[in-house]
Amino acid sequence: MLYWVVDLGFDITHFSLDSKIVVIAFNGDNNNNEFDNIIRHCRQLFNNLFKNSTVELNRRQANEVAHELGRAAALEANSQLFINVHLVLTTYYPMK
Repeated sequence: MLYWVVDLGFDITHFSLDSKIVVIAFNGDNNNNEFDNIIRHCRQLFNNLFKNSTVELNRRQANEVAHELGRAAALEANSQLFINVHLVLTTYYPMK
């Protein structure tokens, strides 16, 4: 994803994640385990690719539609995903 954002030409980018564990690990100190090694590698890429950018927590409740879309994509990686996306959008943002 980081390279994709660079390819789009964004150099100052603010990433909002809904995983408190990932955000704390990304912005803090790391231990020497597999998860922290992955986070450390991501942080190195981030620091090399982006200047004046941040990674911050966006509570899942505040980003419910994106969370539901992500969950639908993970559960149903087939053509029915589009039906579920429509269902999610109409559930949270009904037409007035």
